Amino acid sequence: MNRKLFGILAPAFLIFSLTSCNSNIQVFNMNDMACVNYLAAKTSKAQFNAIYHNISSRTGVAHDISLPYTISCPTDGSEEYYFHIANNSEFKNEEIITRTDSELAYSNLIPGKTYYWKIYGNKTDNVLKAGNFTVNKDNVRWINAPSVGNMRDLGGWDLPGGKQIKFGKVFRARNPDEINETDKALLKDTLGIKTQLDFRKDKAPYPKKEAFAEGVSYNYYNDGLTYADIINKVENPLVGPCILPGSPLSGQTLTGIQMFQDIFDKLANPDNYPIYFHCSAGADRTGALAFFIEALLGVTYDDIVRDFELTSFSPYITGGRLRCDHNEDKTDFDYTKDYYETHDESDYKPTWPRLIAALKGINENINVAVETFLRDKCQIPQETLNQVKENLTEEIK
Repeated sequence: MNRKLFGILAPAFLIFSLTSCNSNIQVFNMNDMACVNYLAAKTSKAQFNAIYHNISSRTGVAHDISLPYTISCPTDGSEEYYFHIANNSEFKNEEIITRTDSELAYSNLIPGKTYYWKIYGNKTDNVLKAGNFTVNKDNVRWINAPSVGNMRDLGGWDLPGGKQIKFGKVFRARNPDEINETDKALLKDTLGIKTQLDFRKDKAPYPKKEAFAEGVSYNYYNDGLTYADIINKVENPLVGPCILPGSPLSGQTLTGIQMFQDIFDKLANPDNYPIYFHCSAGADRTGALAFFIEALLGVTYDDIVRDFELTSFSPYITGGRLRCDHNEDKTDFDYTKDYYETHDESDYKPTWPRLIAALKGINENINVAVETFLRDKCQIPQETLNQVKENLTEEIK
């Protein structure tokens, strides 16, 4: 997904029309302006200014949101209105939403997808209004689940050979301990989450160590994905024990390579999808697994960094998550300094630049380095890694 190209010329809520095949298709951008500008920024300096001055925990403004597309029709006196929505003009496998008013704000849309809609009332059998719209493909798919927070789909990032990561397969987010019933239904029923991977530390505030909803497979990994842990695994995969009381290896203490083996075995099984993984805030340990998945699949390093930094747009995160520190006048990144050395607690050290440096000790190409680390140092069979790629990649349509 070349998310860098869109957004400078238009406000985030802009809808405009395209005429194609005798149909009027509206193109909708569902990201807010801060996110749009960051994704459109092409230079290091532009990227810094787009994100640093919009860190949500500092400004108090949430940018980890998916703006809804509003569907409406004139009222005709009906007591109920039925909104039929599908991703095809024949309305196969349509979703039907019933409301007492004639307006619906439809969110959590999939970038690049065209949606068709029509509205009925219970007063007549006639269609009151119909239309369609396409979501701009250069969007991040934030998921509006405020009782969870910092939740987004890993889908859509561009891959070599005209491919992309599939939408709707893997979601990264904050922990769900305070999830409400509305968001529980969204994750379980709408997104269809089947598997939950929990990477929180076993310390206060203690994680619940249970699935967010009945029927979801819960797997608890006792940390093991901090930057320091991973660097230790890169340099010596046999260190860094990790306990998985919620997994098939319940009660066992796993070495570093066994933890990675267990995670990627789950990613290789098509029956486990969709998968939701998280730590406490959905920033660092969660970001680490996202990094390994994206690098394995072939996402460019620049886009991997962007996914890491997008967490800065969530108000649930204390401080930003940046690739490095800034210069003295706060106008650009300073790649000689580590952001967390001066802005965070020692828990987060060693951090992102050191992780990258450790992996580049394997290979300068970060995609090759990650696949080599997983295959050779973690002893994950190439067949398993290939199956993960097959599960999570698709041709761009």
